Amino acid sequence: MFYEKGIKGFTPRSRNKRAFTFIEVVLVTVILLALAAIAVPNFTNTFRHYQLQNIAKNMAHLMRYAQSRAIIKNVYLKMIINEQDRTYQLLEGGPSNGEAANAVYERLKSRFGRKFRVPEEITVEATKHEVVFYPNGEIDKVRLDLCQEQMCKWLSTQEQRGHVWTFDYTKE
Repeated sequence: MFYEKGIKGFTPRSRNKRAFTFIEVVLVTVILLALAAIAVPNFTNTFRHYQLQNIAKNMAHLMRYAQSRAIIKNVYLKMIINEQDRTYQLLEGGPSNGEAANAVYERLKSRFGRKFRVPEEITVEATKHEVVFYPNGEIDKVRLDLCQEQMCKWLSTQEQRGHVWTFDYTKE
């Protein structure tokens, strides 16, 4: 017990017992639930957009890497896109002493040679399922459409020789 010094000596001090009422707790809970109900769908859309953006960025990065490696190593590289298996992989061909079709392709030994998976929610459509990267910097012309519901990313080598472009669009 706490004591205060008063006029007549020490007397017990009354404690202020303050607490939240049940109504205040319920009101705060309702407000938090309303905010969560508004935020969760927005977070879901943001996550979906991030997932689509991340896959498109990774594919474009792998394509640019393949182009650079083909030039530096003077070899052919091929990116295999398997729509049914939902994977894509980079293969390396022998030295560029012949045609790209005659090269014997093997999986790269680095982390860039592994099979990359596309999440189930994202659809992949490609104009070609094999994209060849040439030692002179050229890339086969291809268009990849990556879509998740209405949001889509378009990777293309058709616009400018030797470049990988990414575009955003929505399905209607």
